[in-house]
Amino acid sequence: MTVFIYTRVSTSLQADDGNSLETQVSQLKSYAITKGMTVGDEAVFVEKGVSGSVPLRDRPKGQLLWSRLTKGDSLLLAKLDRGFRSSKDAITTLHDLKEKGV
Repeated sequence: MTVFIYTRVSTSLQADDGNSLETQVSQLKSYAITKGMTVGDEAVFVEKGVSGSVPLRDRPKGQLLWSRLTKGDSLLLAKLDRGFRSSKDAITTLHDLKEKGV
């Protein structure tokens, strides 16, 4: 079982000048620790400057993440809007994750 972290910011400015990505990763790693989970550096996926309107599996890091997820894995997001912009994408993706056993 692997615990994966996915973070995203929408604009290049947020990625380059803000600390939002670092904050998301830090918060999620802290959460994982409180739940007794371990997150390896290779399981952290950081998406810089990609709109949430792009479905998760169509984003560069989202595609890579999706290819690595297997049964028994966990996926942590700081907030749902980091993973999804539309409820349709969220429902479809969550259904597919459940089907994969994630």
